Amino acid sequence: MRALFHLLLFSFLFLSQACLKDSDQHHNRQAFIFDHDVVAYYQNQAVELADSLLLLPALSLADHSDHIFADNPGMYVSLACYWWPDPSSKNGLPYIRIDGEINPETRSESSHLPLLIGMAKRVEIFAAAYNITGREVFAEKAAEQLFTWFVSQETAMLPHLNHAQMVKGQNTGRSYGVIDGWWLVRVLESFDYLTHSPHWSHELETGLTNWFSDFLHWLLTGEFGLNEIKSTNNHGTWYDVQIVAYSLFTGREELAKQHLMEISKKRLLKQFSPSGRQKLEMRRTRPLHYSIYNLAGQLKLAEFARLVGVEYGNNHTFFSSGLEKGTLYLIHALNGADITALSDPQDQTDIDGLYLYILTSAYSLYNHDVIKNEKVRYLDEQKFIHTPLLFQPI
Repeated sequence: MRALFHLLLFSFLFLSQACLKDSDQHHNRQAFIFDHDVVAYYQNQAVELADSLLLLPALSLADHSDHIFADNPGMYVSLACYWWPDPSSKNGLPYIRIDGEINPETRSESSHLPLLIGMAKRVEIFAAAYNITGREVFAEKAAEQLFTWFVSQETAMLPHLNHAQMVKGQNTGRSYGVIDGWWLVRVLESFDYLTHSPHWSHELETGLTNWFSDFLHWLLTGEFGLNEIKSTNNHGTWYDVQIVAYSLFTGREELAKQHLMEISKKRLLKQFSPSGRQKLEMRRTRPLHYSIYNLAGQLKLAEFARLVGVEYGNNHTFFSSGLEKGTLYLIHALNGADITALSDPQDQTDIDGLYLYILTSAYSLYNHDVIKNEKVRYLDEQKFIHTPLLFQPI
C-alpha cells in the first residue's frame, strides 16, 4: 500500500519546524540528545539552497543528449565509474578496470549520472524547504522537476537502465548499472512532503505511478534486473531496496513482502560474518566506504520489513550475524574516522549522510547504547558538514 511507503521517510530530508516544537517528547522516546543548533543550521542551509535554485530550469535528459543514443532524448546513458582508457591502445579502447579509482569522465557531461543525481537532490532540497517554510513556490518547483523527468512526453526519461554504466569499447550498458536507480529511491522519499500541496496534481501522481510501475516491471523481467538479483554484495542489496520501495509506492505490498522474505533474507545471510564484518565489502579497495553503503541499504530493508510485518535483520545463523552486530562492527572499525575522507573526491554518494542514517536507523531498531553514543559523538563533531541534509528518525 502506498500509505505504508509514505510512512517510511528514511530520507535525506530535514526535521520540520513541527518536529522541533515536539522535540522533547520525540527525543525522550529516542533516548538521545539531538543538537538543536545543528538542526537549525541545516534548516537555514536548506532554504538558502532552495532559494538559489528557484530560477533554474528543470533538469532533463533531453537537454543533455550528446551520446550514442542522441536520437532518443529520453534515453539514460551512464559510464562505468572504475573504467579508464587503456594506455596501451591508440584510441584508449576498450576501457580497462581500475577498482576504487573513479574516472572523472564518468562524472562529466559524457554521462547522465550527474544529471540524475542533480535531479534527485533538487527534489530533495525543494521538498525539504517546503516542509520547513510552507512556501508553495518550493513545492511548485519540485512538482515541475518531477513532471519534467518522469511524466512529460517530450522530456521524460524512459523507464529502464539498459544503457547504464556502459564500458566504452566493450558494451552499451551493463547489469551493474541497475544500482544507479538508488537515486530514484531518494526521489520517492520526498513525495510525502509534497502531496498536500495544490501543486501535487492528479496528473503528476498518475504519471509517477505509471513510470515507477513500468520501471519495476523492467527490474523484475529484464535481463539486467535478473542478473542483479543474483548479486550477493551491495548491488544485490540496492536492487532489493528498489524492488521493495517501488512495490510499496505502486500498491504492490504482497510483492514487497514476498521479495523481503524469499530474496533479501537469503542475501543478508551471505553478507555478514558472525562478528558482523561485511566480508564482501571489506574485500574492496575502499572497504569502509562500501560497508557503509551496503549497511545503509540493509537497514532501509529492515525498516521496510518492519512496516509490512516481516521479521528482518536478526535472522542470524552460526555462520552469519544480523544487522545489529553489523552496525557495532562498523562503528568499531571506523574508530572515529572522518567519514568524508573515505570517499573519492569524484564520488557523490553522500557517504557521511549515509553513516548518520545508519546510526539513526540502527538505534531506532536496536536501542543499543554504543550506537546511541556514536550518534551523539558524530553529531557533536559535525563531520557530515558536506551533506546539507539530515535524516529524520522514524
